[in-house]
Amino acid sequence: MHFVKSTFVFVCASALLSTAACGELRKPKGSGATHGAGRSGSGGSNGVSGGAALGNADSGEGGMPPEASGGSAGRGGAPTAGVGGGAIAGGAGMTGVSGAMSAAGTSSVGGSAGLIVPEGCELVNEHATSLYCSAELTCDDNHLTVSCAPEDSGAWLCSCLDGATSTMFEFPETSGMPTCSITAKACSHPELLTGEEKCVLDDEPTDFDCVATDTCRRQHQIDGVRLETKTEWKASCELLSDTQYAFCSCSDMIKVDYHLADASFSGGCQFLDALCRGAEPTPKSDWDCSIDFEDAGPGYGCHSGKTCTQAVTLEDGSDLDFWQSYNLNCRTIDGRTRCTCEDITGQEKLTLRLGISADDIGACQVTMDACSGVETLELADTPECTTTKDDTTVDYCERVLDCTEEGVTARTQVTAFTRIGASCSHRENGKWLCNCKSASGLLDGIELGADDSEGACSAAMDVCPRFAPGLD
Repeated sequence: MHFVKSTFVFVCASALLSTAACGELRKPKGSGATHGAGRSGSGGSNGVSGGAALGNADSGEGGMPPEASGGSAGRGGAPTAGVGGGAIAGGAGMTGVSGAMSAAGTSSVGGSAGLIVPEGCELVNEHATSLYCSAELTCDDNHLTVSCAPEDSGAWLCSCLDGATSTMFEFPETSGMPTCSITAKACSHPELLTGEEKCVLDDEPTDFDCVATDTCRRQHQIDGVRLETKTEWKASCELLSDTQYAFCSCSDMIKVDYHLADASFSGGCQFLDALCRGAEPTPKSDWDCSIDFEDAGPGYGCHSGKTCTQAVTLEDGSDLDFWQSYNLNCRTIDGRTRCTCEDITGQEKLTLRLGISADDIGACQVTMDACSGVETLELADTPECTTTKDDTTVDYCERVLDCTEEGVTARTQVTAFTRIGASCSHRENGKWLCNCKSASGLLDGIELGADDSEGACSAAMDVCPRFAPGLD
């Protein structure tokens, strides 16, 4: 089971800007230049001459050709005229490979050009060799990490990490630092990608599983460079061994989003598009549940299991049967009955305290009906919470609250137990990365603003969901 979302950007034809030699890697700047004027070079090292700053620049400040000094010249360090008209003086290539850029604007491998920093961004650091380039930037308080390297095909493949979002870019005709520059601009300014999207939905069914893939392509123009973006969305279903029950994923390789009964992939699985990305499925019936087992004994408590199905219709007209199963245990804790219900994922869904003996099968039945939705659980919506953990340092915090809430289900007074928790760590960009606790562990991180660790955990507790703690 898997869901993968990846984005690729193809440069169909390059019209990159000219290079001007400079010794120090820095944000391009200068007079009379669209993207920065060239700087005179300072000493290079390890056979690397002064770096080249990408830019539509006049040759250095005041129109004088930039000069480079220091470092042993590698192969092919011949002067080359850039598009902007500025000569490149004595540009020795990195690790002995030419760093020249042709007048047509397509760079050769190993060009030691500096990164063109996109508008609204600041450069943190950059690195380049003949085999890769990388850069870190801050853009409007977001942190971008860009890296590019050649594939076996000769094309350069780039990635841009923006928080938790990773976007891939492919450059079949361009190499070196220019790939990092274009990647940074496209990633930090996605509004520049304005081409019309054309998508094709396909599926790959077998007797045991099925994968649906929606491939979308768009063509764009950025600074005269034609780009093609390709986005792939994948979702899948897999049959439980020797059954017609299926697990379906819409989001990633681990998380199961839907469980289907009477599943068959003989007609493919393009229904996953409507299931995962369409309107909420419309129920055709209530949940139909059957008891799998019930048992109880003195001093042992009660234990029960239930399987439920529900017929639904999807936005595209497909008919499916949802499937869910529950497992329930009741025990005596601190002299009172506490019951917890797990769903098919093995995660606690509901924990109740009630005035029925744990050895009475009725305690299991009341809790099971509330857990499976056969009976409505009405809560007072006024939880009383106690802090059970509160650890803070300058750069970290962790907080847990245990809560109780009075309610009624099947004409029975109950108390629902819930828990809410979070941990936060301070990031280099000044914000806090916080993870909410859940019955299955930590959820994906969220970035929050706060003055200190205590404020970060307080902000996280306002957005983190409550969950059932089980019988602990």
